[in-house]
Amino acid sequence: MPPLTDRAAAAALLDRWQRLQLQVRCALAPDHPGIVRIYVHVGLRIERCRLRTGLEVHQRLLRNLLATAADEGLPWFWRSICLENIDLPLARLHSLLALHDPSSGDAWEQAVQRLRDALPATPARSSPGCG
Repeated sequence: MPPLTDRAAAAALLDRWQRLQLQVRCALAPDHPGIVRIYVHVGLRIERCRLRTGLEVHQRLLRNLLATAADEGLPWFWRSICLENIDLPLARLHSLLALHDPSSGDAWEQAVQRLRDALPATPARSSPGCG
């Protein structure tokens, strides 16, 4: 895909991605888990339009998805959705880093695996109250 030449369209796409990033990170729409997938795909479009490098896009996606999935203050469901959507940016980043910095790609994979190991497969049940 060629770079966007319309500055207004490019700015609107970057602004949309930033808003989606905030919605994902703060779980502002927990009833709409598809927002996480949209966030990832808008990032891919930004890369294809050459508004940001692939390295910038996928590192940003991974940082946000990892931080969100690790945030115990957010609902378990939302955290698990973020973890489910981490594979595409992780694979793309790993392929981008494979030639130049393979150890960095391995570090990202290890961070994701640690989080997968830490996040329970099902939500924790709260204990019944006294009284």
